[in-house]
Amino acid sequence: MNIRVCAVRIIQQVRDGQSLTKVFDENLSKLADRDHPFVKALCFGVIRHYYQLQCILQGLLKKPFKTKDGDLDALLLCALYELSEMQTVDYAVVSETVNAVKGLKKKWATGLVNAVLRHFLRHPQASQAQCQQNEQAHFNHPQWMVDVIKHDWPEQWQAILQANNEQPPFVLRVNRLQTTVSDYLTRLAEQDIDAQAHAGTEFGIHINNPIETTQLPGFQQGLFSVQDGAAQQAAGLMDLQPGQTVLDACAAPGGKTCLILETEPNLKKVLALDQDAQRIGRIAENLARLKLKNDRQISIQVADFSEKCAWWEGQFFDRILLDVPCTGSGVIRRHPDIKLLRIARDIVALSQRQFKMLEVAWSVLKPGGRLVYATCSVFKAENECLIAQFVQQYTDANHRHSIRLLPGDNGNDGFYYACLEKEVMDVCVDAK
Repeated sequence: MNIRVCAVRIIQQVRDGQSLTKVFDENLSKLADRDHPFVKALCFGVIRHYYQLQCILQGLLKKPFKTKDGDLDALLLCALYELSEMQTVDYAVVSETVNAVKGLKKKWATGLVNAVLRHFLRHPQASQAQCQQNEQAHFNHPQWMVDVIKHDWPEQWQAILQANNEQPPFVLRVNRLQTTVSDYLTRLAEQDIDAQAHAGTEFGIHINNPIETTQLPGFQQGLFSVQDGAAQQAAGLMDLQPGQTVLDACAAPGGKTCLILETEPNLKKVLALDQDAQRIGRIAENLARLKLKNDRQISIQVADFSEKCAWWEGQFFDRILLDVPCTGSGVIRRHPDIKLLRIARDIVALSQRQFKMLEVAWSVLKPGGRLVYATCSVFKAENECLIAQFVQQYTDANHRHSIRLLPGDNGNDGFYYACLEKEVMDVCVDAK
């Protein structure tokens, strides 16, 4: 398959509501391995700069493409991104894009595509300048998302949007049961891999020039996992102690489950739940690679956490990590397709689901136990506002503290954590 036609197919599928990760898996197998990096870079770039590219394209067209010609729209977005941001020479972009039109079986459009691209090359600055006053195009976020972030973070909203459009850092979490940050940095240096300790984490390492994870030393031996510094905060907030029973309520693919066991290997029981049957298989794979698998200690179940009757066997937990499904608005730099996949009403629907899940988790937490609520969202409706509502409604909920990381803080993703402790209620018995 023509590599640009493949990129068009991927972008079209994302615009139809599928995740970029999923459609990469489905489409890249049709290409030679050597073409994968280019197609990934092109698709990530187009989606990251989507609203600006759309603004430029609409200024170059006399009228928008019909719905049935959305593939041509996507192809021109790819070409504009290549011309603006990639190293491909101009004439090659034009030539290869015209060839891709034929691959889409739309020869009638070759003259139009050629003319649009040549006009852009003659007046690139004018084409881009016309979008500077368009807030959606300037910040490369849908307008509704700009508005919500501006409302929630009036002082930081521009920094958040700018951080969302940056390339994410490549961060590892050292397996403290196998090695140390210092020793692993030495191993990396021995292979001329540029890295340093990641700020704000105890076991994080920042790789400055990302390479394939499997090519890093000690991958198969379980010396590390890939995990952003913000996500590495979870286990420390849980105050894990030997002999405790722990629930990881939305566990797949297992990054935080493994973090919990690395932090406190002498837990009595860990139950890892997730409703995604495909992704949950990765929990066992990660546990095995990191040498954490212990069938007597760890139980992995496929279940919808909100439906307690489907998984609860009457056991109460000392610690619960509730990393709820959310908008993902704090990890857009890693998943730019969130900007195309989410709509404004998702916030209300997700916050209602999150509150229900929090109620279920609270019902299986022991008195005196701790629950850590987590999202990778920057929207306060999913975080601060939801926790305030919960604490007001549940009088035995003690909100100890919260941690808010905005995208880019110390190089981290956007995350929110709230630590809730369940009070032990005094029982008064009348003497008779």
